[in-house]
Amino acid sequence: MEFPFHRKWPELKKILTTLDNLPDVICIQESHLTSKYRPSIPNYCLIRKDRPPSKGKGGGLILCVKSSLEFSEIDVTLPTGNNLEMLGVTVHGFSVLSIYNPPSNILVSTTFALSNFASVILCGDFNSHHGMWGSKCTNSNGRAMVDVIDKHDFVVLNTTTPTHFSLSGQIMWSLLDLVLVSTSCASICASTAANEFLGSGHSIVLTTVKATTTSQGNAIPKWNFSKADWLKFSNYCDQTLSSVSISLEYSYCLFKTSVREGAQEAIPQSKRRIKLLFHGGIHSVILQLKTKNILLIE
Repeated sequence: MEFPFHRKWPELKKILTTLDNLPDVICIQESHLTSKYRPSIPNYCLIRKDRPPSKGKGGGLILCVKSSLEFSEIDVTLPTGNNLEMLGVTVHGFSVLSIYNPPSNILVSTTFALSNFASVILCGDFNSHHGMWGSKCTNSNGRAMVDVIDKHDFVVLNTTTPTHFSLSGQIMWSLLDLVLVSTSCASICASTAANEFLGSGHSIVLTTVKATTTSQGNAIPKWNFSKADWLKFSNYCDQTLSSVSISLEYSYCLFKTSVREGAQEAIPQSKRRIKLLFHGGIHSVILQLKTKNILLIE
């Protein structure tokens, strides 16, 4: 059962007191707030986007940013008629975007106009299922998100640990709360699902970002899976892996070599350069909740 987030506000404040370092940004999804509720956290500025009454109850987003930080709200424009909810800020050089996609809303990859953003951290409940992040099934929203990931060079930080618990339906556990980051900052990011639910069916997701240097990387090729010759890849692997050695170590090395060489033979790679713009001294934490999801940058 879901509750308006103003009832969970004391619990959130209590959780924050247990952290060694207070987060810079808190990103809350499905806040369920209306205009009569004005929650606050000491030393934080709140930006919110409530669901319009014409679209029914529920939904809503809140971003809490430390009042001591310089930040700017991102002007998010979504296609008319789409019920996707998005709210974002630019802080520490990162574009932090919080997402809530209602279960009945059908995503399309063109909804996410993110090409102009650098160092994107995209987190939220996408209600998208796909094997890429460990789902037991695939739906249209999952396929749309895979297109988004490929188009914008995102990396999925989630492990296969489920983030959502439900007593209805056949699947009791699922992974709905995703964290996607730009390739340029993926190497300094990590995400884990905590065993804490804050009274809802979604676990808290912690994502850390630690950038210590500013540099421009060398050319980093990207596999273009959409143009892969999978038959050629399969045939190459079949030929090179036709026999298995008694030596487990040798077989493992043979397998790695075969897959790598097969990919080089059958899957084209991009040649463009990727700039790695790391921001010195930044320590970021994304804490996702459900009522909902919380992004924290320290």
